Amino acid sequence: DDPDAPIEHVAAASALVVGWAFLQVRIATSLEASVTQQRASAQRAGSRVRALAGRGPCLVYSEASFPIVGYAAGCRAAPTGNVVRAWPGRAARLERDGVRPFLVLHRTEQPAVPEGVSPLAKIPSDGQASWFIYGTG
Repeated sequence: DDPDAPIEHVAAASALVVGWAFLQVRIATSLEASVTQQRASAQRAGSRVRALAGRGPCLVYSEASFPIVGYAAGCRAAPTGNVVRAWPGRAARLERDGVRPFLVLHRTEQPAVPEGVSPLAKIPSDGQASWFIYGTG
């Protein structure tokens, strides 16, 4: 039996663990950079909604990052869910209640404009995507 064998095994295992840890740090760093960029673009979209909304109450329906978009806009926020199909009625009801509604879509191409909504702004996002902001006028 080789008396140095256990030391060699420990050294090999240590090298493997260090390599694995380095890989994990690289992956985490890459993911964090992507999340940070996405968060910043969502905040820009929310800031634009705030400028469009003025000082009044508003509600943002966003298909991506709705809490960040809404917080940056100073509006209540919700995910889009089935709102796109029900937009005309929902938007009219909110406006009767004194709340300005916004629909914010995160897409690579401008989607067809839902009935009863006007395109208000396009905010560049990360990659090829943009934030498309719609409102009732």
